[in-house]
Amino acid sequence: MNYLDALRINGKVFETVSGKWQAEVTNTPKQEHSDKILYEVRFRQDSQQRDLRLFISDAGIHHDARRYYERRIFDSVKQWLDLESGDGELEVF
Repeated sequence: MNYLDALRINGKVFETVSGKWQAEVTNTPKQEHSDKILYEVRFRQDSQQRDLRLFISDAGIHHDARRYYERRIFDSVKQWLDLESGDGELEVF
């Protein structure tokens, strides 16, 4: 499976209370453990940037025809951008 196509985060713009952040996947997403897929995502806003190690479920993204899991991932990323500062790590299962 092409994980870049499975989770449509590359190039996505997240609107937060601090403004718009554009996502860029900086790795080739790969399976880290039995069900974990790792995306390394850089977010840019003007001259600022933040990096996120995002772990998602392989099974969850494979069985997400209606994109419910993807929306939950995006909601979690937006919350991370709103509430956290600096770089970080996030797991959405």
